[in-house]
Amino acid sequence: MLDKYVYGDTLRLSAEASVPIILYQKTEYRLGGAANVAANIKALGGNPLLVGLAGDDDGGAQLNSLLKNSGIQATILDSKRQTTLKTRIIANRQQIARIDDEDTSRLPADVVQALIRHLTTSVADVSAIIISDYAKGIIVNRRILSAVTYGRNSNIPLFIDPKVSNGALYECVDIYAITPNSREAEGLVPDSRGIDSLGRGLLDRYKCNHAVITRGDQGISVFSSDKYSHTYIPATARDVFDVSGAGDTVIAALALGTVSGMSIVAAAQFANAAAGVVVGKHGTAMATIEEVLASGYKFPGGTMCGTP
Repeated sequence: MLDKYVYGDTLRLSAEASVPIILYQKTEYRLGGAANVAANIKALGGNPLLVGLAGDDDGGAQLNSLLKNSGIQATILDSKRQTTLKTRIIANRQQIARIDDEDTSRLPADVVQALIRHLTTSVADVSAIIISDYAKGIIVNRRILSAVTYGRNSNIPLFIDPKVSNGALYECVDIYAITPNSREAEGLVPDSRGIDSLGRGLLDRYKCNHAVITRGDQGISVFSSDKYSHTYIPATARDVFDVSGAGDTVIAALALGTVSGMSIVAAAQFANAAAGVVVGKHGTAMATIEEVLASGYKFPGGTMCGTP
């Protein structure tokens, strides 16, 4: 999806309604959704391969331009519908409104077939797979999910950032780590009582190796199927300006850390540090290795991705 930011200042309310008048300053476009996950992997030193859908429209052209300028290898197919666009209105450095322009209707059969073909070939030569589910009408198709999960080598870890509405789809998938935020986790395990119950419930429902629950300013909780262990990682952010896209950063860093040889806890600590950098920025953003190191984080063993 494409994220659009409209910036301005406001000094007074409108006489027409109790709403602020925005004096326009500028407009920015950024990669959103799965494209933001790919951008975070790239910024952290990884080599993402993005597969997804966009429309044959101005939003799709802008999205492809951003991907090209970011050096991200991508296969973006024509969805036969409009590109998903999120427009955020920022006034005096605060978000005051968000406008979503999207079409989540059923995908045409030829689009589904084309996407399956590309997914089947793409997943054969990767170190990890991330499903970034934003409930925009793609993952809801079981055949697409099967192309991802069954086209891969069995030793390739699968990371899923789920949406509650698609929770049942992932019950029969071999998941290495599922990464909901606390609100999503509560929706996926509605009978849970407290964070430990949430973690155990996710492990039981999805039979996954790990459940990594992002908890905002309370940090991250990592649950592992081995004896239902729970590791709590406190948040590291000193200043929080914007949490949008932080979940994208977490799953990107978690997967990258894992395929670099880290344990799930060490990878989650790396992801927590990267997210701490990102929430200190405005809008959907990325963290670089240099920024993560400057925040005080130290890699276990001293190196990752060739960076001290």
